[in-house]
Amino acid sequence: MTGMDASYLRPLSMGQVLDRAIRLYRQNFFSFVGIIAIAQIISSIAVILINVAQTETISGGAQTPTLTIFSVLFAMLLVFVSAILLQIATAALTRAVADNYLGHRVSIGEAYRKIGRSWLTLIGASLLMGFLILILVFVFIIPCIGWLLAIPGLGGIVFFTIVALPFMAPVIVLEKQSALAAPGRAWNLARRRFWWLFGFALLLWLFGQLVVTGPAYLTVALTTSLLFNGAVSPLVATTIQQAVTFLFSVIYYPLQLTCITLMYFDVRIRTEGFDLAVLAASDEATASEGVDMSLAVTETKETITPTVEELGYFSLISIGAGFVLLLLWFVFAGLIALFLPGMGGF
Repeated sequence: MTGMDASYLRPLSMGQVLDRAIRLYRQNFFSFVGIIAIAQIISSIAVILINVAQTETISGGAQTPTLTIFSVLFAMLLVFVSAILLQIATAALTRAVADNYLGHRVSIGEAYRKIGRSWLTLIGASLLMGFLILILVFVFIIPCIGWLLAIPGLGGIVFFTIVALPFMAPVIVLEKQSALAAPGRAWNLARRRFWWLFGFALLLWLFGQLVVTGPAYLTVALTTSLLFNGAVSPLVATTIQQAVTFLFSVIYYPLQLTCITLMYFDVRIRTEGFDLAVLAASDEATASEGVDMSLAVTETKETITPTVEELGYFSLISIGAGFVLLLLWFVFAGLIALFLPGMGGF
């Protein structure tokens, strides 16, 4: 390890995590953005090509079954390829963030080379968790018992989705955990600072909606207005929308993943003595080898079953989410009543 500042390996407050994530992101802006752009630009181009095919179909004056089927198949292929590319980029970016944070600078190509086949493990673990969540959703539909389980269950799904699931990337890429072991390891890390991590992850999600989703919606509204006025063609409108989405996504996603990786390190520093293990091994680590990220991983078997207290936390998340949705519904209904009283039914 080279150029490592020991003060970086210590417990951080939320503000300090954000500050260091932003500084690390600024110092490695082009490499971090370049890693994720490789995956995003291919999916964006494919979406534009699909819309070109649909535009040609509509402009022909009649629906062509072959072209429509081709568009659907191409869209399905796009989803599949984009998902794989995003997992590969996530693995590479996680590696780049971790190495740069611990003092070993890596290039875009080196970050991709160092992940090996961990991206396959990441895909496998993500598919496994998606399947389990789908099963839980079907269980919640069952009358009485399922509805009762849904109260903590939905909150658990929210927590796992925004906290534990993002932790699987560093767990798999840095610790070399298997696809079967990674979800449990990620959950056991996330539960150690339950509300702190949930609050931070929720803050990142809201910031992402503001930075990425907000401009995307504004662009859609603007281009749709121009489209109705005949100022732009459907192809131009779609291209503008994809360009804006691509631009804000490649700028924000590396910052989000940088924050997640530093959160992961913070939990390990607080609960596993990762900082002490790294500093003790720093004399043996070379610039080419970097740091062994599996240092000080807890060897004891932790149960993955939620405790009664954690089930209560999940229930609070479900109740809070329901309250927020109800509040948003009242606000939306009030806006309709204010600006469109006829549609509001008042």
